[in-house]
Amino acid sequence: MSRRRVFYATGAALAGGMVVTGGALSDRLSDAEREMILQVARAGAVYPVEPPGFGEKGSALSRATMARLMEAEARLSPSRITLVRRGAQSLIAEGLRGAGQASLLAGVGKVANGPEREALVAAVQLAVATVIRHLAPDRSVPAEGWVGGLALLHRRQEQPRRLRHLTERD
Repeated sequence: MSRRRVFYATGAALAGGMVVTGGALSDRLSDAEREMILQVARAGAVYPVEPPGFGEKGSALSRATMARLMEAEARLSPSRITLVRRGAQSLIAEGLRGAGQASLLAGVGKVANGPEREALVAAVQLAVATVIRHLAPDRSVPAEGWVGGLALLHRRQEQPRRLRHLTERD
């Protein structure tokens, strides 16, 4: 076999491997990470109040679906997906996968006060972009505010409470 053929074969094998492993592993979230972020999207769809629909049909909770999460995930930059993955993993490491809403919100507040805050904000922003399509998953607003509020509640050792709808009267 000539050197040219060896280089060509090696290059083709490496390129093929990079497409399979790079695309399949580094540019995609795992099922567990997606489930965790979807859980955050569902919590954020009702806490502290339902976010506006911006012309989209259905409630915010009905828009927190796996299909929409995967659409939002596809809009992430490669560098951001690494941060999102770390954020989701930090919540999973806290034992929050499958936890109830109150435990999840308290856990987000706890993680937000630790070293993975930036990664947590990235994961929460993906959850936000799942529910509200016109918001970019690569940004940090409004996720930073939601995470910051839960971090403050955790520092004060207060339980997150749902806000009453603005039209309700005492």
